Amino acid sequence: MTVTVNMNILITYSLAILVLIHSYKFRGLFKSLLLFFGAVIIGGGVENANAIFGGYHYPGSELTLFLGLCPFDVVLGWFVILYCCSYMSHLLIGHAEGSLSSQGIGTNPENGIDINFVKVTFYRALLAGLLAVNLDMTIDPVAVENEWWIWQIHNIYIQGVPLGNYLGWWLLISSSAFFYDLIIAYGSIKHQEPYKTAALWCGGTISACLITGGILSQLTVLFGLPGIRTEGMGTHPLDASITPERIMPLIFTLIIIFIAMGFIMVSSKIPSKYNEVEPPNALMWKMLPPLIMIIFWAMVLVVAFLTGPIFVIIGLTQGIPIVLVSLYIMYIIHRKEEF
Repeated sequence: MTVTVNMNILITYSLAILVLIHSYKFRGLFKSLLLFFGAVIIGGGVENANAIFGGYHYPGSELTLFLGLCPFDVVLGWFVILYCCSYMSHLLIGHAEGSLSSQGIGTNPENGIDINFVKVTFYRALLAGLLAVNLDMTIDPVAVENEWWIWQIHNIYIQGVPLGNYLGWWLLISSSAFFYDLIIAYGSIKHQEPYKTAALWCGGTISACLITGGILSQLTVLFGLPGIRTEGMGTHPLDASITPERIMPLIFTLIIIFIAMGFIMVSSKIPSKYNEVEPPNALMWKMLPPLIMIIFWAMVLVVAFLTGPIFVIIGLTQGIPIVLVSLYIMYIIHRKEEF
């Protein structure tokens, strides 16, 4: 499977570059860097912390290791999925108003944002999280079967994947999308200095991680109780104690998080059209995020085909919602009715 793994890594890097270009064209350099380095904090920090405390581990040395335990392509995958699912939720709820351009539903240059915008942003964030979870439901069973990562904790297992993993995806993607949209919209509408927006986004990103971590820690205890858990082979209770062998990886993780926060702050000094981005009219660019989600799904199907018939069925059936939503968005963009 080494060839397949390397192929997936190459595709993930390529999709991440496309997403960065797309984000730059639609949101400008500053907002794009905020989201990218925020994803480094989320994907790198949270994934590595889970690996450090024994929730799972990555046995494949061919996965371009990041932070010593978490592959960097996993971090890029977080960025791609967060961006694309958020973009798609904007188109499905509120006709993309008040989000990509920061003007529209519930926004006002004089008063900032009102409760209507907060509600729309909340619904968009929840939908973005659901879309991400649906894609993960096709990715994780195949990845676990191929031992790209191995889960180790007591939990409620569904197709070899803990239920807490799916809840974590939903909480983290939703909370990150929610804070990002609120902070960016407020900063753009109020013509706030970019460094203030950058500082707020650092706080919002860390808040999203802490909220998710706090909720999941309690759910992990609950799902791991006898009579509730459905154990996989060799699972154990999650041990969150600070041991000598964990200290250095934890320190290194914190250093990476602070470096990412530093890049977020530095990005506020880069000249960019912070409030004046003109999204391209080309249909190709508008259709790119949903197309990327279909490519992600297709990439999983290729691996599933090489893994076994049951995983092809899982990929085809469980991936139906994200594929249908992506095709529908491409259709409405083509008709130019909602964007």
